[in-house]
Amino acid sequence: MKKENIIKNNKEIQDILNTKNATVGSNFIIYKKENHDSRTRFAISVSKKFGNAVKRNQIKRRVRAIIDQNNYKKYDVFIIIRPKAKNLNFDEISKELNALILEAKILED
Repeated sequence: MKKENIIKNNKEIQDILNTKNATVGSNFIIYKKENHDSRTRFAISVSKKFGNAVKRNQIKRRVRAIIDQNNYKKYDVFIIIRPKAKNLNFDEISKELNALILEAKILED
């Protein structure tokens, strides 16, 4: 994922959360907000309850790898990873996250 496609500003993340446009799964929550840029931007959050920094960074790398496989509409997307996702392998993460992305309708046709 390129640096220009990452949201780091807390105000922008709060704007996405305030839209209350969420798609909820058992291990992930996806919030989205339409933007007027020419690209889709992502923010990923993992609670400290998930595990130590190594485990949190590992799951974020896996989610970013899944994100990089698709083309998206112009949205700002905030992904929250729930602590019970730590028991999933890459294939299970990919399957559930892709199902939520389809449900959220942020993929390009």
